[in-house]
Amino acid sequence: MADLPPGCAFDFSVTNPEKKGSGAFAHWVYTIHTTTSLPTFKQKKLVTVKRYSHFVWLRDQLVVEHPGCIVPPIPEKDFASQMQRVAGSNEPTELVAYRQRALRKFLVRVGAHPKLQKATVMHDFLQLSEEDFAKRMKEPLKKAFDIMSMPSTVKIAGGMAAKSNSPDYAQWWDTIAYFDKLEFQLGEVRSKVNKLMHARLSTGLSFRDFGMAYVAAGEVEADKQSQEVGSMMKLLGDLSRQQTPACEEQASNECVHVAESVTYYQGMCTSVKDAIKRLVDLQQTRDWLATATKKAERKRDTDSDVKSAEKASQLDDNHSRAVAAARDVGRELTEELARFHREKAYDLKMVLSTFVELTRDYSGKQKAAWESLTFER
Repeated sequence: MADLPPGCAFDFSVTNPEKKGSGAFAHWVYTIHTTTSLPTFKQKKLVTVKRYSHFVWLRDQLVVEHPGCIVPPIPEKDFASQMQRVAGSNEPTELVAYRQRALRKFLVRVGAHPKLQKATVMHDFLQLSEEDFAKRMKEPLKKAFDIMSMPSTVKIAGGMAAKSNSPDYAQWWDTIAYFDKLEFQLGEVRSKVNKLMHARLSTGLSFRDFGMAYVAAGEVEADKQSQEVGSMMKLLGDLSRQQTPACEEQASNECVHVAESVTYYQGMCTSVKDAIKRLVDLQQTRDWLATATKKAERKRDTDSDVKSAEKASQLDDNHSRAVAAARDVGRELTEELARFHREKAYDLKMVLSTFVELTRDYSGKQKAAWESLTFER
């Protein structure tokens, strides 16, 4: 499809939304049709049925298995409020359609990622039977670097990304500050797009009401006075009413092609910041272990007992693992950021050009419609 990004080894469609259960147990399920060119898939066309929580599980797995990757966002759980913020709509069909588009975008972006597209969990998500997938979801998360297997003191030292003045971390805090600002400004853009969409809808309603009033006035005029003037008034009224669908269509296009794209990149900003914080957690764990290892080695040399030697050895082993993990995640995240900025530049340019094209097309249709109606004075 035309909207597939470069490098995408999949094409997805998220279709057939179906509501299951009732009350507190109500949920929606979606049929996912997949076509892939990856040789690791025995079948090139796949069909599976998934619910929202399955997407959450997939994303959580990708994050813990690939801590240096910027994993694309999925629509938030309270998608009704999300859709209200994006499109100002509470219609169930529109809300479900929005979630379908957002979930598909998540899959497409994962499918275009050179590492995530090959993740075992991605294969499981798309290929396993319903029964096997339910078992797979109950398995513990497979972490690339498991801090939980370390002593409790290490767990406290790491995993908390507290802001440090160390120059080692300065570049990352500066990067987070940039994404904080970008996320805020994208929120401002989305707010203004919302206002623009509401203005389109309001204009459409005004055209409808104006047209109805003019048609009614024209009928009165044609009935009692001038047929010619009455006909002209009704023509104007009919043309005005015809502008309502055009205004609604423009608002819908701006929602899908502009507001939702901006919303996606707000989520991407959060994903980037989360990835940076995971790296900083690792770096802080690495640095704490370096200090703890030196202390343990001094105690081992002083005490010369088996327990001190074992503790020093364990800390040294954990430190080596943390050094390797921080190095690998740092290298991967640096590459990810470069990739993210390339994609962001391309996507935002597309949003801008699409908005201009939509506006130009909308204005052109409006101009042509009104020019088609001419009256002799």
